[in-house]
Amino acid sequence: MGLDKYMSTADVAAYVGIHKSTINRMIKRGDITFAFQIGKFWRFKKEDVDVWADSLKKLEKPTPKEEGSIQIEDEKPISWPTGEA
Repeated sequence: MGLDKYMSTADVAAYVGIHKSTINRMIKRGDITFAFQIGKFWRFKKEDVDVWADSLKKLEKPTPKEEGSIQIEDEKPISWPTGEA
């Protein structure tokens, strides 16, 4: 397996949009089980990160379609003032 298939903590953090200290905390808590250490550095197989990143996307809450409104199933959007003039 080539070295380009392995990612550092900083690489993973940038890839998924999470701070690297959060990645380290998740490793420590056992939330990330696919990381392995080489010396004092954590490494990740890119394919494992891809699977994990996909699972994170499924957990994300959908955002409203417009700023200042929410969409309730099959109903009109509800709007509220955004404070902009």
